[in-house]
Amino acid sequence: MIFLRLCPVLSRLRVGPGAVLSAWLLLVLLLMAVPAMARADDRVPSDCRAGAALADITFTVEVEDREEGGEATSPYIALADAKQSLARLRDGDDVVLPCRSIIVVADYPLKSEFEFALAADRPEGFTRAGIASMIVALYQRIYAEEEETSTTPVVPMEKRQGLINRNRTNGKYGIWGHDLDDLALVRISPERRGVVVYVHLEIDS
Repeated sequence: MIFLRLCPVLSRLRVGPGAVLSAWLLLVLLLMAVPAMARADDRVPSDCRAGAALADITFTVEVEDREEGGEATSPYIALADAKQSLARLRDGDDVVLPCRSIIVVADYPLKSEFEFALAADRPEGFTRAGIASMIVALYQRIYAEEEETSTTPVVPMEKRQGLINRNRTNGKYGIWGHDLDDLALVRISPERRGVVVYVHLEIDS
């Protein structure tokens, strides 16, 4: 519509062909930018506390029945079964991400990046234990959906030969290399993109 309305206007202007061409190019660029601007507004703002600094989130889990000389704590949150990790997590009630919502970017061990929206467990933001338990639940859901949507079955551990890594499956997430039992959450790194906060996960195996 804008293009059609401007046609007669530009044709009546006493300007050279170079100027007309420049005007058309500018109009085309503006029209191309509109969809991108709309897509940027699709995300719900994370609504973080004003002036809050976003720092990496790590974990300190007390080790039970450790061997003599062994480490007293662990930085890992087991993704297959996190009950013990969360029960022994230090400073679990601390608000570590003062935002109402975030987008989690999960990519390992998946075929590409996938994004998931999460809402905070408290009005003031995400607690350390809260966000950890959400990531655990998210990965358990990813693995369950992969099995439901894949036509390639997971080879049982006792039937694997050579490397005992999990075979690649062709489900929704294209999981490869590792069973859920292999994985642990180590670090969460938040990143602001406009009004939305994305978090990237460091998953160890």
